[in-house]
Amino acid sequence: MQAQTPDITTLCATLDEQRQRYMQVFVMGSPMAFAALCAIGALMMSEETGFPWVFVLFWTAIVTLVLFHVMNMKYRKRTKAALMRDLATGMGLEFKADGVMDWDDVAPHAILPPHDRCGIEDGFTGTIANVPVAFQEMNLVDISRDRDGDTTETTVFHGAVIRIGIGKTLNAHTVIMPDGAAGRFWRTAFSKFEPVRLSAPDFENRFDVMATDQLEAHYILDPGFMESFLAVGDHIGTKNFEASFRGSEILFAISRPGALFEIGHLFHALTPQDLATVQNEIAAIEGLVNALKLNPYTGLGAKIPD
Repeated sequence: MQAQTPDITTLCATLDEQRQRYMQVFVMGSPMAFAALCAIGALMMSEETGFPWVFVLFWTAIVTLVLFHVMNMKYRKRTKAALMRDLATGMGLEFKADGVMDWDDVAPHAILPPHDRCGIEDGFTGTIANVPVAFQEMNLVDISRDRDGDTTETTVFHGAVIRIGIGKTLNAHTVIMPDGAAGRFWRTAFSKFEPVRLSAPDFENRFDVMATDQLEAHYILDPGFMESFLAVGDHIGTKNFEASFRGSEILFAISRPGALFEIGHLFHALTPQDLATVQNEIAAIEGLVNALKLNPYTGLGAKIPD
């Protein structure tokens, strides 16, 4: 990561020049909009009503807000694309602004809630500790309507979704959730599942485990893996996460408030702290993968010989 610092510094300087150009468009655009609206106001003016200052000021404010939003979004999109590509490359990953997986890729794991709209962005893919990994930001929204036809939008999940490849194909499906989550929310989704009892009080005090096959669940959750799994929360900085073991992969759904992998603002030059925030978010996912200790020769990570 250190080897990338000079290039990132140069890129930040280049992007700040672009920020200043976008800022110039914004600064010039607002007075021009005001002048144009004043001209329109002069045409609307009459002896009875006088000059329509309310009209001019109101629409100047609207145009200024819209212009700022457009310029800021354009700058942030360009900044993110440029910086994320460099950051991802420096960490041996590939970045895709529109994500690296869709809903159909994660739906079979049954740990993400029902929803009406799915938003996906900022995807990374590659290998971490010799393990294939893909992760991205995902936002799921439920839309409900009342008797009057008014709609209410509720975010039912926002955070990171992470797919981690393992060296074998599992025959059953095992899910790990925060303690108490299974009984509250997933009664229908997990109708084919049964609770798994483990001789590990520390683990069972923090998580509920459900599976379609008890033997395979105990194979996955050996003492060493449970210890590693308990360390995951320390690396990602939250206890609000779930995991699904299905097919040849593990899927993590990590709930986080606020946007992930965001960087750049029209009113602020990029700083090392901005870069550090994004780097830390990616590093937390690296820490998660490393904490699982998916050894390619033993246990869950071991590859089955051809």
